[in-house]
Amino acid sequence: MDSFSKKGRGTRNKGLKLAGWLSLILVIFFGLFAAFWSFQSEKSYKESLRSDYKYEVSFRSSSKLQNASFYLPIPVFENESKKLLLSAEDFYGQPPDWNFSFEETKHGPMLKLEAKNIQSVFHSLPKPLSENEELEKKEVSKPDSETFKEAYEYSEETPVSLPFNFGARLNVEPLLNTQNPKGKEALLSPKYGLKLSDNDQIVSHSKEINPQFYYYESRIYAKYETSAETLVEIDVSFRGSNSWWTFGWAGNEYKDRVFVKLRGAQEGWIPVEGSLITADGNYRD
Repeated sequence: MDSFSKKGRGTRNKGLKLAGWLSLILVIFFGLFAAFWSFQSEKSYKESLRSDYKYEVSFRSSSKLQNASFYLPIPVFENESKKLLLSAEDFYGQPPDWNFSFEETKHGPMLKLEAKNIQSVFHSLPKPLSENEELEKKEVSKPDSETFKEAYEYSEETPVSLPFNFGARLNVEPLLNTQNPKGKEALLSPKYGLKLSDNDQIVSHSKEINPQFYYYESRIYAKYETSAETLVEIDVSFRGSNSWWTFGWAGNEYKDRVFVKLRGAQEGWIPVEGSLITADGNYRD
């Protein structure tokens, strides 16, 4: 074997050794980077993790109600002898002339609302402004009374009703079981005949998000005096959620909702439809 061949083989060996060292260095680098990323991700997750319950009621009436009283579903823990989640002191946005209390009924504990008069407020639609008016608006702040008209009854001039919104939000110890909350987390009560929906493809989701849709029957009690044309809408919702930050916000939740429309005067218990969505969001392995 001549010296040229020996030299060429030596060069190739050096090249292979260098490539091997470079590969080893890259493996170590990416291993350390992956470990660092995993450590930082877990640290960020633990520091930012929070869980919340949120209960909201939206109440809208097309005209005045008198001597009104309602019993509405509230979140309770079914596995703890229907233990209440909230107290009257937890509510925000409570109308000052409404009375709030929790009472036991034949359908279990419920939120009782009472008011001598419930008067919704209606306002006009915003008027489009010309270019000159837009400039004037930027220079001088005009009072709302010059932009909107308000009334206590529906009219063509005041077609938009403002709902009464109130509720409560509680920060609790993580993690909430948002995949299977029944019997483990608070849910709206009463709840009868909870069933998995056959038509659960309401919204398309990615493969990582696979919510489950349920429906059930609930109850509300309504008693009030009003005209035969009056339309009342009551929307009761409850949500349990987990959220965290790992180089971007992520989380998951379950959502429970009861909605009903009533027309004219009422007095008595009313069956209403409810829906429950579970396992909505992202989950860590």
